[in-house]
Amino acid sequence: MQAQIAWAISLFQALMVLGLGLVWLLAVWQWLIGTTKQPTRLAAYESWLGVFAVVARAGFGFGLLTLVLVAVGWSTLFERAGNVLGPLLLVLTAIAFLTKTTVFSVMINGRGRVSEAIYSLSALATAFGYSLIVAGLVVIETWLRDPAGASLIDGRFQVIELRPIFFNQQVGLQALLTVLGAALATIGWMIGRQGLPSSAPGSDAKSVRLPASIYRLLCGLGLLAAIIVIVALDQMVASLVLDHGSLMGLLSGNLLAEPAGLSTGFAMVVTARLVALLLLTYLVLIMVAWVYGAVAPSAQRMRKHLTAGLLLVGPGLWAGLWLLLYLGKGRDVVVGHLTFDDVASAPSMSVLWVSAGLLAMASVGLLVALWQSLTQSLAPSPLPASQQTLP
Repeated sequence: MQAQIAWAISLFQALMVLGLGLVWLLAVWQWLIGTTKQPTRLAAYESWLGVFAVVARAGFGFGLLTLVLVAVGWSTLFERAGNVLGPLLLVLTAIAFLTKTTVFSVMINGRGRVSEAIYSLSALATAFGYSLIVAGLVVIETWLRDPAGASLIDGRFQVIELRPIFFNQQVGLQALLTVLGAALATIGWMIGRQGLPSSAPGSDAKSVRLPASIYRLLCGLGLLAAIIVIVALDQMVASLVLDHGSLMGLLSGNLLAEPAGLSTGFAMVVTARLVALLLLTYLVLIMVAWVYGAVAPSAQRMRKHLTAGLLLVGPGLWAGLWLLLYLGKGRDVVVGHLTFDDVASAPSMSVLWVSAGLLAMASVGLLVALWQSLTQSLAPSPLPASQQTLP
């Protein structure tokens, strides 16, 4: 049950972080660069709009599935922390519902149906709504790691002060890592997609290819984000993962400052080394993309296709960062001073195989949908001119 919940939460986190990067890139693209005057840019924009639609809808769906799994498997957690988690989850659910049913629908399906100004506003509003959802998830995750602002009274957490819940000492750094993870994952997808062979049935190479100026800009931003991650990672290890120490100490296997025990400490060392390897690979592939990716003559086809590795390396970096944060909780697997054994529900084991089947089917469907969105053009079909009610 714990492995299932961890898998569901991991996929949900990955989808939300990837969607955060995609929605802001599309919003900035629509506002600052524009798409209407150049057909190639419009085709590329709509193709990535289709990818974002798949990611966002899958994120909303997996969010519901994750909530059900957590409620069934960790029912005691809600009994003990419901006074804090309940209101937070209610607000996030309301924001997600309002965003998806209003501005998100306009952004995905409204081109050609609404004016350009309204469409641009809907794209920006979708980005803000999506950001509020991710910010709420950051608050929940940091509170589960450090339940500040609440006290455990008679077996239940009671709110003492609101400000520490939203602005505790861990929120800022985790928010920074979330933004950096979104940048790494999104840039890895957008650059790596152009390295894929354009031989998928029904795909249109021109419709998925980024303009050269945007491509170069993304390469530069990816390089900058990777360098910032190296600096932020050392601070994260020192303040969140270990009580004291440094990234080099963790990489070298120095676990003297790690209070979580040998098994967790070993997993942290392995994860830190994997993150370091992914960072090095990301830097190399970004440089290859910068030099060879924008213009790809046949002599450089192998190098261009090499950058397709960023499709996995970018999201993989965020997965490694998130796993380090999770392992940094040590023995407090769920919430401060409450272990998994404390909050696991015995009756939840009766639905173990049912939830496993649902999660497996959802995961396979998600992977198929994501692969199709990357290898084909999923631009929304425009309305006939006679049905376009607004200019």
